[in-house]
Amino acid sequence: LDLTERYLDAHQSLSSNERIQLQLELAHRAQEEGMQERAVDALEAVLKLDDRNATALTGLAHAYEEEGDWSKATEMLQRALEYSEAGAVKAEALSRLGTLYMDQLDEMDKAKRSFEDSVAEKPTSRAIDALIMFARDDEDDARIGELLELKAPTVEGRERVNTLRELASYYQRVGRMDEI
Repeated sequence: LDLTERYLDAHQSLSSNERIQLQLELAHRAQEEGMQERAVDALEAVLKLDDRNATALTGLAHAYEEEGDWSKATEMLQRALEYSEAGAVKAEALSRLGTLYMDQLDEMDKAKRSFEDSVAEKPTSRAIDALIMFARDDEDDARIGELLELKAPTVEGRERVNTLRELASYYQRVGRMDEI
């Protein structure tokens, strides 16, 4: 970490893209070593060069989550989503945002909307499981069935077996025996 920081200081002629990449690497290594303050400094340096850098914004969200600053973490994830490209990275950010809304901020409508958006982007087990919980709370068997069908191809091993068992039980309850 020190070597990278010294390199950045000594080589002022680096392009913005090179500086961004080095700062992102520095932040990643700092977070891995539990040095959140150093990671935050590096990520903020990235945002000074590119205030729309989704990777830096997501990294800051993670740092704020580690510190328990839920409102800042939420703000960073929302900003990251504005600049994220479609796909798995955006789906993961939406799922993290849903988890923050649900577990830390007690904003269930926003949580559900974030999980729905995450699943629309790219279905993941975490987002689907959250939506299944909401559907159970609403006693919406049809939605539970849809979500279990969506979940089955995203999981493996024991979790897949359990999902298929639950799906078979659902089919039996609703009279769709031919699909078991």
